[in-house]
Amino acid sequence: MVEKLKNLDRDFFVFLNKDLHFDCLNDFFSTITNQAYAFIPVLIIIIFLVKKYKAKSVYIIVGAAIAVGLSDFITSGIVKKIVMRPRPCETIDNIYFWAKNKNPHWIITDLTEKSSYKKSFSFPSSHAANTMAMAVFISFFYKKLLFILVPFSILIGYSRVYVGVHYPSDVVAGFVFGIFISFFVKYLYDIIYDKLSRK
Repeated sequence: MVEKLKNLDRDFFVFLNKDLHFDCLNDFFSTITNQAYAFIPVLIIIIFLVKKYKAKSVYIIVGAAIAVGLSDFITSGIVKKIVMRPRPCETIDNIYFWAKNKNPHWIITDLTEKSSYKKSFSFPSSHAANTMAMAVFISFFYKKLLFILVPFSILIGYSRVYVGVHYPSDVVAGFVFGIFISFFVKYLYDIIYDKLSRK
């Protein structure tokens, strides 16, 4: 049963990465998956929160930062090191991989050259976990943003499959981690904010 699920995950990855790969989308997915550009949506969100919530925005922004930081620590610092799942670009031949430090950036994997591919572990996707943690936590305060931030997080998750560094199950697991962590941080936020408000 476990082996069947692994094969299904692998086949679904190949379908999304290879069969649904379109050159016209390469720049888009390689940009949104690149952490170097993460400051742009984050800055937009911060500006929006400051304008809407004024002083209270500080607590929301700090809470969101804690949710993302905790998410990244748990997924990258703990779970990945326990599971130690190799990335698809390290184990599957003839798929698309975005090598941001190479020219050309888009290459077809050749397992004889895998030393040049992304070496860190695959499960779960920290990108998916972190963006979902932020999306859900912020949506606790402004529900309308749920319909913008969650789809954006899902798009980021899909981009990780598109660029060849995560299996679909890595992304789904990342989303689950992000959701649970955001609820946990919101629980702590309510307790702390309530105490600070009484002073």
